[in-house]
Amino acid sequence: LKERKKNLKIRLKELDIEKNEIIKKLESLNKKREESLVLLRKKDSFEKFKEFQKQLSKSEGEIQGHKNQLETLNKVVELENQVKKFNSDLETISKLIDDSIKKGSDIANNVKEKFSKIIKEIFHKNALLYLKINGEGNLEFKAEYIKDNEKMEETSESEGFTHKKLLCVSFDLAILTEYSQKSFFRFVYHDGMLEAIDPRKKTVYLNLVRQYCEKYNIQYILSVIDSDLPRDPGTDKTIPFDDKEIILRLSDEGDKGKLFKMPTF
Repeated sequence: LKERKKNLKIRLKELDIEKNEIIKKLESLNKKREESLVLLRKKDSFEKFKEFQKQLSKSEGEIQGHKNQLETLNKVVELENQVKKFNSDLETISKLIDDSIKKGSDIANNVKEKFSKIIKEIFHKNALLYLKINGEGNLEFKAEYIKDNEKMEETSESEGFTHKKLLCVSFDLAILTEYSQKSFFRFVYHDGMLEAIDPRKKTVYLNLVRQYCEKYNIQYILSVIDSDLPRDPGTDKTIPFDDKEIILRLSDEGDKGKLFKMPTF
């Protein structure tokens, strides 16, 4: 019994030592367990944080979209106000133009007079030049041939392409002559003008242009093909231009006759 008691005491000490080691190990494991639980809790929170962050980003995007729509609406309102202001200004200006047309001016009257004179000298017809406000509120020049009577009735001649061309040319000359002493253009270019004129009137027209160029210091540029040159009514021969009046001859015979080769005469 003594021997067994002695062995049991020894075993008890060994078990106490083993127990203490187990307790220490258990404490260590419990600590790791706590740390693991904390990490697990943290992971769950991070996932929630990411989800909330996504929702926040989505909400911020929607808020920015609404802000952009609001800015667009504000711009629309601002543009509508500008349009209203412009329409009001346009109405005011149109009224001023209309009043100015009704009142008349020396320049406008002189241009009308010169226009009628050019038409009369070349074509022996009466023509009327006047101003009007079109449907858009803009100033518009109108030119019409009129019958030679007291009622000043318009004719249908001015509706044709050729006659419209003649009216436009006469208007150009009237403007240039009226503004010849002012800061204004000193030249005009008419393409194929002679093709629109009666053969008997071509010489009359060219002589009038020459007179105006000399009197008012205007540079008149005219392009014409051979078949449209004026002709002598008696011989039916072409009446040529003076060499000093010809700046450029064009033809399809080689490069020298092309426009941008610009041969010198």
